[in-house]
Amino acid sequence: METKVSFEKFLFERGYTVAPVTIDDDDYVFADVYARARQRGDRETMKRVGDAYVPYMEKEFEFYERLSRDVLGYELPQILLIHASMLNGDYLDQLARMIRNRGYNFVPLEQALKDGAYGLPDDYVGRRGFSWLGRWAWTKGMKPIPQPDTPDFIMKKYNEFFK
Repeated sequence: METKVSFEKFLFERGYTVAPVTIDDDDYVFADVYARARQRGDRETMKRVGDAYVPYMEKEFEFYERLSRDVLGYELPQILLIHASMLNGDYLDQLARMIRNRGYNFVPLEQALKDGAYGLPDDYVGRRGFSWLGRWAWTKGMKPIPQPDTPDFIMKKYNEFFK
C-alpha cells in the first residue's frame, strides 16, 4: 500500500490524470490473434476473430453495467480500455455503434471523472490489474464475480503463440 500511495502521489505531483478503467476486457488477446492471422494472410481467421469481437465486447458491457449497479447502486459513466490495434482500427465503427446502441455517449475523461464514484477508496494492492469497479467491490469486501470468458478458439490461438 505504501508503494501504491507513493506512486499515486508521484503522478499527481507531475500533473498526470489517472483514468480509472471501469470496463476492462481482453481486446488485446483478440487483437494479437487478429494481427498474427493478418501477417499470415489468413482471412478466414481474421473474419472469425472479427465476428466474435463485438459480441464479446457487448457481453463485457453487460457485465460491467451489472457490476456498477451491484457495487454502486447505479450505472456510472464508464471508462473503457481498448488498445490501439489493427482489430480496433478495422472494427471501431461496429464497436462504437454497439456502444451507442446501449445508450452511451462519448464524453471527455474529465467529464466522466466528475461522478462521485471516482473518488471512492481503492484499497486493492496486487500484481493483477483489473477494473476499478472490481477494486471498489474488493474494498467493500464484496465477493469477486468472474467476467465473461474470452471465446475458447481465441484463447487457443492466442496460447499457441506462447508454446
